[in-house]
Amino acid sequence: MPLIDEQSRATDRRPPNRSLLVAVGLALVFGWGLLTLAITLGARRERANGRGPAATLQAVQAANLQQAEQMSRWGDFAGASRVVQSVDTQYLSFMEKHTYLRVGGEALAKSGSPLAAAGYYDRFLSMGAGIRRAECRECHAAPSPGIPPTSLDGMTESSLGAKYAAALVSAGKLPATRDSLRKQWKKKPEDPRLNILLYHLEKTAGDKKAAEKHAAKLRALDQAQAAGAGSG
Repeated sequence: MPLIDEQSRATDRRPPNRSLLVAVGLALVFGWGLLTLAITLGARRERANGRGPAATLQAVQAANLQQAEQMSRWGDFAGASRVVQSVDTQYLSFMEKHTYLRVGGEALAKSGSPLAAAGYYDRFLSMGAGIRRAECRECHAAPSPGIPPTSLDGMTESSLGAKYAAALVSAGKLPATRDSLRKQWKKKPEDPRLNILLYHLEKTAGDKKAAEKHAAKLRALDQAQAAGAGSG
């Protein structure tokens, strides 16, 4: 005979056992640590034997990144920030770099390092400047598979853009960063990266006119790039 009947189980509103959730989370993190250690030792053995370690090193960095992402999901942002900053990005795939920058930005922002977080978000948004590169179009091409954003002006909808600006606000660096980017933009108004970053900063600062100017420039740049790709 069960201790709780089905009707009682369906209407039970007691909070979950948080101690059990924490224990499970710690066990997962510990498991990732053991996996990373095993792979690292394997890489050292390969180097000692004179074999190429590239594939093993790629596996090490991927495991570290997965560990950081798992720690972030469980709310251990300080631990996640330490792990993600140890990742050697030269061994990450293009898609893994997206995850690395997203997880790193979030972990640093939530562990008390907003300025460092802004640097990660800056790099993530800067990757969007090449949205029409062949390696990007594999995922970000309309109509299929059409994972957003599919165009330069679609970067204005990026949630990480808002997080980038929020991190700078938290660090007290938004005005200085905006002024610096404005100076760069005056010299290179056609630079997609500068227009993406300034759009989000101007929007957060409340300058709707300036933000729309950069959004319009991104639309024009995207149309020009699309036309160039089509003629090629």
